[in-house]
Amino acid sequence: MIEKVSRYLIDKEFKLTLYTYKLHIVNYKEILSLTDQEVIIKTTKGKVLIYGENLTLIKLVEDEVLLSGKIKRIEVDFHD
Repeated sequence: MIEKVSRYLIDKEFKLTLYTYKLHIVNYKEILSLTDQEVIIKTTKGKVLIYGENLTLIKLVEDEVLLSGKIKRIEVDFHD
């Protein structure tokens, strides 16, 4: 049980969660580009491209970010 809780708390897997007008991203490497219409996020496996309108960074904590705005499209470019 303790091992499961520990793995959950120390999880380093990239995660992306889409909400209405918000996008929560955890365990990314770097923000490569940030405009009000495009955000490019680098991960350990590639890139995530987010396109939309009025995109705004509303929370940033070490390896966690919350974007707000009208999200129109999300593309992933992962490599093996």
